[in-house]
Amino acid sequence: MKNNLRFRTAKLFVAAGIVTMVATACPPNPGTVPDDTTSTTVTSTVPVTTSTAAPVTTTSTTIAPTTTTSTTTVPATTTTTTIPTPPATNLIPNPGFQLGSGNLITSWSDGSWGTSTRTLTATSDARSGGRAANVTVSGYTDGDAKWAFMPISVTPGGTYTYTDWYKSTTTTSLDVAYIDATGTPTYGGLAQPAATSTWTKTTAVITIPANAVKVAIYHSIFSNGSMQLDDTSLTAGAEKFNRPLVSLQFDDSYKSAAIGQQIVKSFGWNAMQNVVTGEITRSPHDPDYMTAADITSWTSQGGTIGCHTVSHPDLTTKDVPTITSELTNCKNYLTTLTGKPVTQFVTPECASDARVVAIAKTLFESLRNCASPTNFKTGFDAFNLQSINVLSTTTDAELIAILAAAKANNGWVIIVYHMVDASSSDAYSVTSATLTRHMQIIKNSGVAVVDSASALHEVQAQIT
Repeated sequence: MKNNLRFRTAKLFVAAGIVTMVATACPPNPGTVPDDTTSTTVTSTVPVTTSTAAPVTTTSTTIAPTTTTSTTTVPATTTTTTIPTPPATNLIPNPGFQLGSGNLITSWSDGSWGTSTRTLTATSDARSGGRAANVTVSGYTDGDAKWAFMPISVTPGGTYTYTDWYKSTTTTSLDVAYIDATGTPTYGGLAQPAATSTWTKTTAVITIPANAVKVAIYHSIFSNGSMQLDDTSLTAGAEKFNRPLVSLQFDDSYKSAAIGQQIVKSFGWNAMQNVVTGEITRSPHDPDYMTAADITSWTSQGGTIGCHTVSHPDLTTKDVPTITSELTNCKNYLTTLTGKPVTQFVTPECASDARVVAIAKTLFESLRNCASPTNFKTGFDAFNLQSINVLSTTTDAELIAILAAAKANNGWVIIVYHMVDASSSDAYSVTSATLTRHMQIIKNSGVAVVDSASALHEVQAQIT
């Protein structure tokens, strides 16, 4: 294609079977994932802990005698047994760093990589239990620094919730490694939690790809500074919205997306087009992209419009004035062109940081990323919306699996397409037949298809 706008610095990873692109300011460790048999800092075997089942509560209710003129019925006694719901099992061994000696932490190891001076210690400055993990970096050139737990066995297609508490003098990175049966990891970025001087909770919900059997999650720093970590947790399941939802989007304002819109509409739905306004106003105009008239036609047919910046840069590499200009000028142009509010923002290359989020919050209702396919009630963040980018290689089975997981957990899936062009060999192009088949799969799933803005408002109303 003439202008490869998408994901110039991104890296591939698999999210619930869909190959998705994610860009992070610093990639997770590309080296060997710690396995179950090797560790540089494990000093003892983790004790086997036996959990005692919650007590059974028995309530007896006596029913008063019932009599007739000739017979007296013996009082009946009914017994109701109440079994308390057990707490979710934390799958991370030694989650609060209490086990270990000195600066060695049982079941955790140094997962750092790159060029810097790193110090990993145990510290008494803890959120609970009197012991936490600490990472300090100086002389930073590249890479990251982190404590890493052993990869944990998981169920393919399952949903899991990760939480931790941290303090940091610098921006941090939360990343995931999905590990297949051969031990090969596939990495993805989840979030970039900001610096904080007080203990702050981080939450992420992940759906395990069909080919993954283990998972590891890393909370790291990728610059000079320090971070403390405590009270980590990984549990099966996630808090549910009232119902599962699907929203459909097209990115980058490609001309062929108009074909996609007609296919979507044939199923009774509408999609959002996320516009790179610089491609609309460019002179001479590139025929691969929409014109201003195409954009107004999209909205007149019931479709909605999102802002995808002016020039599609990696915003994390830009200064604040440039970020502000990219977002503001994009929004103003589209609002003037369509005469309608533009409330949704999609960050290019799935790259954002605290500065991007702060500016987006002044202009939009949401910011969409693509670190994971599904949004759940647990840890929901309107300015870190998750989505899946459909590729030419995406299989029907992968899409079916994602929809099934969303249906089982009442998640909100945002499915993103780019081009609908049978003649294109671009990885982001699908054929009309493929798109039609995907729409039928979505219809067959029974999951409600709702436009992105309406879905956002629906789920936000459920957050307390």
